[in-house]
Amino acid sequence: MALASETETVTEETNEQHFETELTTYAEVTGNSTLYEEGTQLRDSSTYFISATPELTLQVNTTLPADQEVLVTHRLQREIVGEHNNNEFYRSTVTLAETQETVTNGTASVSRTVDIEEIQTELQEKRDETQGVGQFETRIVVETTYQTDAYEGTLDAETPLVISEHAYYLEETPEASNTHTTPIEREVQHTSSPHAYGGLALAGILLLGLCAVLARVDEIADPEQLETSLIHSRHEEWISRGEFPTDTEKQYISILSLEDLVDVAIDTDRRVIYD
Repeated sequence: MALASETETVTEETNEQHFETELTTYAEVTGNSTLYEEGTQLRDSSTYFISATPELTLQVNTTLPADQEVLVTHRLQREIVGEHNNNEFYRSTVTLAETQETVTNGTASVSRTVDIEEIQTELQEKRDETQGVGQFETRIVVETTYQTDAYEGTLDAETPLVISEHAYYLEETPEASNTHTTPIEREVQHTSSPHAYGGLALAGILLLGLCAVLARVDEIADPEQLETSLIHSRHEEWISRGEFPTDTEKQYISILSLEDLVDVAIDTDRRVIYD
């Protein structure tokens, strides 16, 4: 029994590479505190207290594909932005760290320590000068660019650095990621079999078998019979000759030849017993 063959074009995503950067923080307790012992290192704390930890270290960590050369550029900046009625009227930018390196181990990082009291003083000077008109906000901005043989891109992230009279914290964790893939199209050949159509296809084959036309096409005058004959001719190799029982109490279908019976058995994964 012949099997039909079909060719399908599929798209596969290949050479997947993932890039991710995030900012972490830590501070060493150097001032008087009843909360922490001197020398304790606090990492990614939800709140830092100026009296205990007046200096904060900002560290950018980037994860890259390993076992290949990746050119990475880090830029860590501090901004002070003044806004009034949601309109910006002042912005100053200080670059805290900027590095460029080629890595092959899948990681790259850069860090910088900032004096919180110094930033606090600068903010207060600007508030005094504007006499309460508008609001000033400090922001930490991270920009990471990368380049491999296949891909290149930029990861941007930022968050406000909230500084009150006695404490400070990052409003959220700045992080960003990219995933790159290369699409490739290829042709896949499928072999069609009646098994794929299950019982529904088998029922269709048996129904077509009932429409067998014994007369030649040119002797058929009725258009409906002519169409049936053409369908029978087109699908002849898939048709088995048989009879449906007219008595509803009978629960079987008669197949008129051993060859047709074997075809049905193949389609349904059954075996023929010949007496």
